Amino acid sequence: MEVETAGTAASLPPKPQFEPLKPHEMSDGRVQFRKVSVPPHRYSPLKKAWMEIYMP
Repeated sequence: MEVETAGTAASLPPKPQFEPLKPHEMSDGRVQFRKVSVPPHRYSPLKKAWMEIYMP
């Protein structure tokens, strides 16, 4: 069974071109937070390494 893949690249539509978002458009001016669930047995190792994880 042979599959020809050379013709598929020409049949794809062109990628859309979007303008970059401005900073105030990204989150509508609101600060975003995410809640991450952590199992209870992982709290101690997470607390010990928190500064290494959190600091950029």
